[in-house]
Amino acid sequence: MPSLNLRNVLRRNPDRPSLRQRAAALKAAAAKAIRRPNPEDAAGAAPAETWEFLDTILLSLVRELSAIEASQNETLAAAGAADACDCPDWVRLERDRKRVLARIVSTQAHTMEGVRAKVSLLDLCSVRSFQQPFDDLSRSIEADAARLGATAPTVPPAPSPADPHVALLPALRQAFAWTRESHPFGDKPANSPEGRAHDAVLGHCWDLARHMVMDLPPPTTLAGLGALALALSVYAEEIIGRPLEDGLDVQRHPEEWRLVAATRAMMSVAGVEPLPGWTGFEVGPDSDARWEAVKARAGKGSAPAWALAGKSGPDDASEA
Repeated sequence: MPSLNLRNVLRRNPDRPSLRQRAAALKAAAAKAIRRPNPEDAAGAAPAETWEFLDTILLSLVRELSAIEASQNETLAAAGAADACDCPDWVRLERDRKRVLARIVSTQAHTMEGVRAKVSLLDLCSVRSFQQPFDDLSRSIEADAARLGATAPTVPPAPSPADPHVALLPALRQAFAWTRESHPFGDKPANSPEGRAHDAVLGHCWDLARHMVMDLPPPTTLAGLGALALALSVYAEEIIGRPLEDGLDVQRHPEEWRLVAATRAMMSVAGVEPLPGWTGFEVGPDSDARWEAVKARAGKGSAPAWALAGKSGPDDASEA
């Protein structure tokens, strides 16, 4: 798989079962543990709907991890990089992948569907080919399967349909990251290559956020709600102007305040964190400092190849 850094590939002990063999054994053990409980065990169990609700975030994380790895492969194919370390976009996605995998490992599965979702990740190349992520995920699955062996609900809940917002979330994260990296280019002349690239990056990010908000059907899952909330947060970044402290600030921006309140509530319910580098809804006393921090992290600034080439988005440049 082109997205693997071969310098970190395992040196296996020939006497130790392979990761593939261990994965097969683990799947078999999980299948045995996820069984219909005895009637006396089920009598005190929580309703299936409760378990299904608790596993909604876990299922969304599993889908996001799969989408991130697919984006890594597409990014490498588009960039033509021979090594992941040579592709900044892939490295950024790798940080996101590790963060999401860590959340999956630490999140308890409460249903059969949740355990099956975790087991499906054992087939990801980034998991099955490396010792540490494989062991961490395996231990998490084993613990979940052991708990479910005694407490699984009688009727397994039906899987929730995936919202299209979730599939677009990795692209939104990438688009927003480009806006932070290209922020220093905003000081360049508007007709310079850097200035045009900065405008293109901002336009692409806002267009993607607008598409998720305006063009897609309303989400039906917490995962979709979280993705929609992040898209709204991109649109609403610093939408509230600098306060005048005259007692009329709320009246001055009524629609904006309602949007901010709704977006905050959605992010809280869905359990999502703001995008890295996001500066908030309001222009406040510390706004300048926040933007200076963004500029400091970006250094001299950078932009994706498609923006520097005068394209309006990665699709035009055949990039992921």
